[in-house]
Amino acid sequence: MSDVIGHVDFSFSPSLSLHGDPEDYHVEVTGKIMATPDEAPDDADPEPAGEIEMLLVRVAAAESDGVSLFQVFDSYDQGLHEVFCALFDKNEEIKTSLPFDSFAHELLVIRNLTLAPRYQNTSLGSQVIETAARFLVTMGLVVAYDDFGLSTDDLKRVGFVKLASEGLLVWDGANKNPPLH
Repeated sequence: MSDVIGHVDFSFSPSLSLHGDPEDYHVEVTGKIMATPDEAPDDADPEPAGEIEMLLVRVAAAESDGVSLFQVFDSYDQGLHEVFCALFDKNEEIKTSLPFDSFAHELLVIRNLTLAPRYQNTSLGSQVIETAARFLVTMGLVVAYDDFGLSTDDLKRVGFVKLASEGLLVWDGANKNPPLH
């Protein structure tokens, strides 16, 4: 797997009204992935290399405002509802059976990652995931589905662990030194 030099231009779409509505705690995050091919001259401009779509759930803010986490997760879509069921117990706390801290300030769900064909067998995808996790999650979890666009092996190299029978991979943002690719 070859290394690629690149960057991500993130865009955020938060709600403008934070008045306790469960949907106010969702921030849609998209990223335009730019990269420079290995064979390009040193002064070459980066080219479009792909896109990433994520959802940032502001867990601590919802709890601080007294909004039910179940409602926050359930108000978005069935996929986010399933993430809640996999990670939280009936008291809206991280399940003690999971190998993560008992509290998450935020939860980042990787919804889709698309790379241009020339970058699909490089480390670019895992670099993008690692950058998003480190930039957007200070004390929380990053969740990805098995089939979102990057191999399970690539995600494990970044530090994700697979939750048995849930079809989810999770990275603990409190772990500041995950294995690198």
